[in-house]
Amino acid sequence: MVVLAPLLLIGGIVLFCWLIFSVAIYALPVMSGIAVMFWAIEQGSGAVIGIVASLLSGGLVLALAQALFAHAHSVRLRFAVALVFAAPAVVAGYGATLGLSQLVVASPGLQTAIAIIGAVMVGGAAWGRIVATPSAGARQRMTPGN
Repeated sequence: MVVLAPLLLIGGIVLFCWLIFSVAIYALPVMSGIAVMFWAIEQGSGAVIGIVASLLSGGLVLALAQALFAHAHSVRLRFAVALVFAAPAVVAGYGATLGLSQLVVASPGLQTAIAIIGAVMVGGAAWGRIVATPSAGARQRMTPGN
């Protein structure tokens, strides 16, 4: 039991960090879903309707961003969509990494440096997720017979 407890603790921390950064990558859809949920609850719809509306809203924002990125022919528009998708992820990644580094590191300068590194990593992951959406032209070239 003495050996198992630290292993479970480390496993729980790793799982918690993975969850934080997975949500941080999708910061734009998550935040839009949370905003819609609070709006629906304030309008008197109730918690269940608010949760369903938030899930639909987050999924819709993610799908619209991916569709707009995939069908945009302009490099500037694709860059703007990727930037709008990645910017909230950078902020969320900075906050999550700063919070975790404050638990472990005593130096405020080192905490900020670690938080900036985490923000860049999370923003890069979000950028990579939206850029990995194939464009409409690429999809046509991948279909058999073309």
